[in-house]
Amino acid sequence: MSKKMQITLSEEATKKYLDWVSGITTAHLEEDMEPCGVSITIEIGNAMFGATAYADTSNGLVELGDVEIDRV
Repeated sequence: MSKKMQITLSEEATKKYLDWVSGITTAHLEEDMEPCGVSITIEIGNAMFGATAYADTSNGLVELGDVEIDRV
């Protein structure tokens, strides 16, 4: 049987991501550049530490916040 994982960003992580990516997109558009894609890293710990999302920036990783991981 095939299994999937569904990864859901918390409300806080989603807000941080949207704020971060809108700033990047706005800056690129103001410079007449095509907006670039972004990279998000999900770090999965054990049950005690949960999972966290990070945004990959030119200055390193920025912690976005908690994520939920469900097997569906």
